Amino acid sequence: MRPRTLRAGTAGSLRLPCLDEFSIDGALERKFVVVHPLWRLDAASIAALGIAPAGVPVRFVDTFDLERRPLNALRFATTRPEDPPIENHVLVPA
Repeated sequence: MRPRTLRAGTAGSLRLPCLDEFSIDGALERKFVVVHPLWRLDAASIAALGIAPAGVPVRFVDTFDLERRPLNALRFATTRPEDPPIENHVLVPA
């Protein structure tokens, strides 16, 4: 897709696959962590995956969208809102 600015890597304690996005001058700008489309992405779930931002924004892109429309999936990942937390198995409005 963009060989100069996107490189494969891993993220978190589970070593999930990710795409590291670099600027033209080689600085790491953000990480796109690849997740399952049905995984929750609220703060507690992200913490359970062992993913902590290391000075760069971390975004999530699911395998379904990434395989079918990769560039749109990356663009959407930058604006995707965090899932609301679950309390007592009932969704709490954000």
